Amino acid sequence: MSPNSCFQDQIQSNFAILGFGSIGRRHLASINKICPMSTVGVLTSQKIDQRQYGNNVTWHETIDSVLQTKPHYAVVATSAASHGEYLDALVAKNCKVLIEKPVAATVEQAERIQNVAKSVKLPPVIAYNIRFSRALGVIRDALARCLIGNVHVVHAVVGQDLAQWRPGREFAETVSASQKNGGGVLRELSHELDYLCSLFGEIRSASAMLGRQKFINFDVEDTAMMHLQFGTETRKILASVNLDFIREDPCRYCHIIGSEGTLRWDLLAGRVTRSGKVEADEELYFEPLDLSQTNEMMWRELLDGHHEKFTTIDEAAQYLHWIEIMEAGWTSANE
Repeated sequence: MSPNSCFQDQIQSNFAILGFGSIGRRHLASINKICPMSTVGVLTSQKIDQRQYGNNVTWHETIDSVLQTKPHYAVVATSAASHGEYLDALVAKNCKVLIEKPVAATVEQAERIQNVAKSVKLPPVIAYNIRFSRALGVIRDALARCLIGNVHVVHAVVGQDLAQWRPGREFAETVSASQKNGGGVLRELSHELDYLCSLFGEIRSASAMLGRQKFINFDVEDTAMMHLQFGTETRKILASVNLDFIREDPCRYCHIIGSEGTLRWDLLAGRVTRSGKVEADEELYFEPLDLSQTNEMMWRELLDGHHEKFTTIDEAAQYLHWIEIMEAGWTSANE
């Protein structure tokens, strides 16, 4: 599909954005770029300088007011704990719903969302936008072509200090720092769980070490070291995944080690390389990762009616299932 596609059927569509933090703003930018003739109703309790935004945006303090705009598409970008709060009202209006990751703060909340989704023809999908990066597609193709043989081990790392990640904000008061709102690195950085599962299938076992290494006054972990198993009993894939909110030098990478070589994905640089036993490194892809771009690509897929790439509610609920298992295991080991 051409990136300049006009999406004629959607060009006059109405959109709703519930929640207007940094992610909500990114969704608005994507919608306005793809469908500049659209109208967008935003639900927020924030004091917004409305002059920064176009005349196509209307501002609302209640869900009933938003629904009066008759949205065709809605993105739920509130705190994870409140993702299910407006879902009944949205699906009752036959609105196509995109839910920001994680799907909820707890498995119990996710189960309620799953039950609601079962009642609609087109269930909501989850916005894990790294799934839409071209680099991930290159890696998937390389694995399918067995460019590194059988996969044995995976190492993934993502880290950035919250002061850099939430510039200009009192980050101790953000969702990231709040357990009840679904914060902490396990949930906030669950993109890593999502793209690994998209490559290697379901998690078979999981454990983790968790810590408050820097932000000791938070009630959530700022650091996590996960150990995961994918694959089968006869061909296991072991993965270590390190997540943190504390690193001064931002990084995000994934190394996939196989029997005949290694794939290295530097997500921030947007570079994918393959290394073998003797030959020089081969660059398979290079384009700096732009989260705004992947967000836009995600919206184009949704508007064009292509749902195959999206994370399902059931998949996202499984991530929470494993997160809660890891949390319980760590708590039990330290009692």
